[in-house]
Parts: sequence; structure tokens; C-alpha cells
Amino acid sequence: MIIIYLLIIFLCIILCIILALIICKKTITGGTPVNHTNWYHSSDLTVLPNITVDKLHGYVLPHAGTRFTGPIISHTLRFKPIIKYKKAIIFYYPASKYEDIEIEDSSGKNYYYHEYYVPWQSCLYLLGRDIEYIPFNARLNKIPPIEFSPEVLIIVSSDFSHFYPFHTGFQLENKAAHALMHKFLQLPCAKIIDDYRTYEILFDYIPENYYLKWLGHDRSDTNGVGYMSFLLLSRVERKFDGLFVTVYDEQMDAHECLGSWNTNINEEDFIKHTLKSATETSRLTQGEKIGIPIKFITITYLHKELDKSISFIRGWHSIYAYGAFYLSDVLLEHSYPNGNWIKHSDTEWRQTDKTFSLSDTFNSLKKKSNQFNALCNLQLYYSEIKTITY
Repeated sequence: MIIIYLLIIFLCIILCIILALIICKKTITGGTPVNHTNWYHSSDLTVLPNITVDKLHGYVLPHAGTRFTGPIISHTLRFKPIIKYKKAIIFYYPASKYEDIEIEDSSGKNYYYHEYYVPWQSCLYLLGRDIEYIPFNARLNKIPPIEFSPEVLIIVSSDFSHFYPFHTGFQLENKAAHALMHKFLQLPCAKIIDDYRTYEILFDYIPENYYLKWLGHDRSDTNGVGYMSFLLLSRVERKFDGLFVTVYDEQMDAHECLGSWNTNINEEDFIKHTLKSATETSRLTQGEKIGIPIKFITITYLHKELDKSISFIRGWHSIYAYGAFYLSDVLLEHSYPNGNWIKHSDTEWRQTDKTFSLSDTFNSLKKKSNQFNALCNLQLYYSEIKTITY
């Protein structure tokens, strides 16, 4: 009887081993893959009127499912480069070792990481199919498969904070956006970037004169995932219509932001003037952080939007109205994608009305200028930036 029991136990062990090997084989091949439509569907994307941008070299796009990210991806990929790129490289850092998307076609089953698949398919749909897309898994490799070339479009797959309380996650993302624009990842806020290690490779890969222009900011739900997008640009040397200098401390807290409409202003002197004001008053912290050293400077060069057919685009345009002005970053830091401003009492990401409105922004500008009866005199600006890190 004992021998029979031992034999049964032995057979059970063998069956468990066989089952484990089957599961392991499936996992090695593609993890527990799901149908691709759970991650991507073209119906979640919107073809918006194109905005052509000179010196546009790439994009930062989210990789969560398009039912969450469709609007911000559509918003970002409406901006088109002048160059007709034939080749693109997609930087991505998968959270898992194993692919999680399964696609079956005439060639058989194919497996993909969603971090690659979502930006790839979105670009195919909104940029066109005449571009060859080259995947670069930054988890497996530290050196991209092709050398840098200005003729290769660069796409970075990246989400941001995961499962933080609404206001905490949103504020961390605001700081992380500025950290990325400064190419400085040695900050606590940078650790919420999914995945910051992708950018370590990116910043070594691109030329020094390439910079990230913050373009989009969105979220999924209350304590969900944050999504931001950027354009990868290089500055076009040209006369500007206005200049603003914003200075930050080592925690990426803004101390001062001053602007000038004098197109002949001495830039170096104006930076010194802004630094002096930050040191003496720390106006943007209400004086609470006087004496804390300044580490980061962002110089924003403004250019008038002369095409009157173009309406305000959140993240792209800075805005002057009612005698006051906001840089484009302000709406990304303080508003929902529909233009409504975030309130301290908000506990979740509220976007019940998808129709974009500048009403809250206009009210805030009137309050800022204290000119409630002034004429609007709306003027939009697009911008280029330069950053300095001490």
C-alpha cells in the first residue's frame, strides 16, 4: 500500500513538473498575452489638423491603452516635421521581461510589449506607413541598434506617475516635466517617470542642442496613471517677440518668472535681474524659500502666432489677454485638457465636458492684471526654450 501511495505522489510530481514547463514555455514566449485590441484601437485616435514644425526630431508618447491615451497621442502627433522621415527608432523600457500582446495573422502568432506596440501603431496610423520603425528595448540593451542620425525620427515610449493621490501625482509630474526639459534625472520627482532609465540613454544619444518641449498632460482617473507628451526639437535661431526667464531651486520649485517684450534686451543681464529677484524675494514661493540656491534656469523665446486661423492649443501656445500673460506650461500645470482649471477641492481627474474652453484662463488673466473690464486683445505665441543647469 505504501508503494502505491509513493507511486501516486511520484506521478503527481511529474505532472506538476510537466505543467510548470508548459506554463514556463508560454511565459517565455509571450508572458500571458492578450489581444492587441485591449491596448490599441484606431477608433480611440483623432486625426486633427496638422501643425508643421521646423526642426522637429521626435516625440515622447504614452504607452498605456489608447482608450486612456488616445486624446493626448492625437494631440501630439498633429505636429508634423518638415522633414519626410523614412526611418524612426522607438525607445521603450518594458515593465516585464515578457511580451504581453499576442497577434495572430497569416504568418502565425507574434508577440509584442505594449510599451512598444501602442506608440508604434499610433504612429503608423497618424504619421503614415511609409516610415520604417526600429524597436529599441532599453531594458535589454544600453546601446541603440542604429547610430544617431538627424534623418532618423526619435520616439520615446513613456508613462509617468502610477497610483499616487491625484494632487500628489500631478505635482510630481509637473516637476518631472521640467526635470526632463533640463535633462536632469537626479531628482526625486524623476523617479516617477516610467521609465527614467530610457531617458538616460536618450540624453546620451541625442545632440546637446536637442531639447524637449512639454506639450501634453493628462491622467486616467483618481489615483491612476499620469500621461505627458513632448516634442523633441532643436532651436531655430531667429528674432523673438518676447523673452521670459524662469528660475528653479534644486527641488524644481519655481522662485521667479520674469518677462520682457523688449526684443533688443540683453539676455545675460535679464537673467541676472531675474536671479536677483529670486534671491531677494522668492516671489513664487511667497517668500518662503528666500536664500535657497537656484539650480535651474529656463529661457523661453516667444514668437507671435501670425496664422489667425489657428485657435489656442493647450501646451503649444502661450497666451496674452486682458493685460496679462501665461506661458504654455502654466495651463499644463494648472488645467485639465478641456481648459477648465484644477481646484484644490478636486479629488479626481474631472473631464465630464470634453469641449475645450478658455473661460477659466481668461478669468485668471483678468484677476492677474486686475483689469476686469479691459478688452481681451488676445495674442497667441509659440515658443522655443533654452535651459541652464548649475
